[in-house]
Amino acid sequence: MRDTGMTDEEFTKMVNHGRNSKLLIIMVVVYEHPKDYPQSYVARVHIVGNGRHWPSPRIYIVRDSLEAVRAAIPNGIHRTDRRSNDDPWIVEVYV
Repeated sequence: MRDTGMTDEEFTKMVNHGRNSKLLIIMVVVYEHPKDYPQSYVARVHIVGNGRHWPSPRIYIVRDSLEAVRAAIPNGIHRTDRRSNDDPWIVEVYV
């Protein structure tokens, strides 16, 4: 069985829970065919706080299409396009 990470509902719940924090900033980084899932799209939560930034090893989803990944991202979170210095497999970031 293929690893797909969390369900859409679990992912949305965890992102929204993190967004309620007054100490942390939650970002969702969307990847197209990253090295660890070369046939898929992946959204990973990145946590920013206390001068540090790290990706969560557990809060992620793996889907077959960009549309399926976007469907799991909560409403009300702001999308930004990738920057020119981002890793090439980053599609977009939500903050």
